[in-house]
Amino acid sequence: MCGCKFGIDIVERNEAGCDDATISFMRGLIVIDFARESKSLSHALVTAMRDVRAAGATVARIEPDDKVSISDIASRASITRQAVSLFAKGG
Repeated sequence: MCGCKFGIDIVERNEAGCDDATISFMRGLIVIDFARESKSLSHALVTAMRDVRAAGATVARIEPDDKVSISDIASRASITRQAVSLFAKGG
């Protein structure tokens, strides 16, 4: 999820590298859902956060897809469950 400014438009999003993102609203926040192909989950997360910031937004937190668990994410990214939890909390 991302605490984004409402002024981000499609052109800015695409120029920042977020052309693989779907933007929606949930519980008062703008949610950006990426369908990003990358060499690893860690790389996908880092580049998605970089691109969101380049579009002028602030990343408030990262949440896993409803279809995977924290353990799944940690395993795929070759990091600890605690690291995934910190990412999810914005740490």
